[in-house]
Amino acid sequence: MDRKSQKQLSLDTSNDDYNLREDDEFSEDDKGRSKRLDFRSKQTKKLEKQLIKLDKVQNSQQPVSMEIYYLLKFQQNLIYQVTSLHTRIMRIIENQFDYSTLL
Repeated sequence: MDRKSQKQLSLDTSNDDYNLREDDEFSEDDKGRSKRLDFRSKQTKKLEKQLIKLDKVQNSQQPVSMEIYYLLKFQQNLIYQVTSLHTRIMRIIENQFDYSTLL
């Protein structure tokens, strides 16, 4: 896999510091973010599994139909797009929603 497509598939992990804190340090807002991060980490794991499958197909010595290869590539692209779209939607919602009205 070339470097350009690997860079395209990298996910934003700027909020991963939430995973390093103790549970007592979490506020209610942090717990909501933590749930979103859990969703993103699940999506990341799915994407990593797809990348592993794709690497196996690319590195195998057996002849593999190009249809399977392109289907895996397409599936990998869809997972990335859905994950990034979900992240963007959640950021928009966070920016539009005032959490102080819930308290």
